[in-house]
Amino acid sequence: MPTETLIKTSFYALIDLLVTQVNERHPWLPCKQGCSPCCEKVGLLLIHQSEADILRDAVGGMDKAKRRGIQNRSRR
Repeated sequence: MPTETLIKTSFYALIDLLVTQVNERHPWLPCKQGCSPCCEKVGLLLIHQSEADILRDAVGGMDKAKRRGIQNRSRR
């Protein structure tokens, strides 16, 4: 599998996991499969504080090299 495809597949799997966790922790949020308007406003990814908390916990639990790689890619 090409690296780009692997990265996209892993990214989508991570997003699915995070959306599931958001729904479990905050069932009143409308996030669900096929829903994306909140994430696509003006081409920017806008997230709720509860989502930011989950991302912070997930990335914080990664080893330093993996965390640095994600941080570097997010700045592009």
